[in-house]
Amino acid sequence: MLRITEGAATIFQEYCRNIATQIINLQTILDPEKFVIGGGISANPLLVVTIKEELEKLYLDLILNFVRADIEQSKLGNEANLLGAIYNYKQTHDLEV
Repeated sequence: MLRITEGAATIFQEYCRNIATQIINLQTILDPEKFVIGGGISANPLLVVTIKEELEKLYLDLILNFVRADIEQSKLGNEANLLGAIYNYKQTHDLEV
């Protein structure tokens, strides 16, 4: 079993709270229905769970009623950014996508 220090747990929770804050900022500006969390760190399901918990706390503190955005882990995981970069390169250079 992996053990983490209390300090590391606090930093992780603060990290997730910061992501949740940015989700609310983006939701306010762009009004998306879903946020997909990708990258290597998203391989740990605890990340998405903690972001959802922190986001719910923020929703409860808001004066305005927000529709709860759906948060999920990317099915592509750490390869999402690589596939996006390849797709962008092919589009930029008029290659078959």
